[in-house]
Amino acid sequence: MYTTMTMQTNEMDFHAWNVDVQGNIRDQCVRKYYDDVSTFWFSHCDYTLVYKKWKAVPEYIRYKLEHDAEQVKRLSREVKITLLKTKMPERCCMYTLLKHDLFKWDYQIGSLGLQCQHSGRIVWEFGNGQDYSDF
Repeated sequence: MYTTMTMQTNEMDFHAWNVDVQGNIRDQCVRKYYDDVSTFWFSHCDYTLVYKKWKAVPEYIRYKLEHDAEQVKRLSREVKITLLKTKMPERCCMYTLLKHDLFKWDYQIGSLGLQCQHSGRIVWEFGNGQDYSDF
């Protein structure tokens, strides 16, 4: 059993992020939001974000990403840049696909957690912390 702050327990409980050519994780995560989540779970803000890529992405997520990627390809560069600057809550897939298209960064699908720097405990904000989806 795992805990997510968002309490997502359905097939859309996952996170998407980019990896640039140097291997750095590039995520649209807003640190302030996760400071609030950390304070809720750990009563402090001493945490590290933990990413766990799934070894196998479920077919329905792969289909959604392929469909959305086709939509992104049709947009002009100016529109893509405008969308990146727009705050779209809970749109990790769209940000990830925009950055993939604009910067040619790889994207990954899996779980995002917060690891307490004091206890080592991880709270999985999105996804289940495993190498696979529960669905």
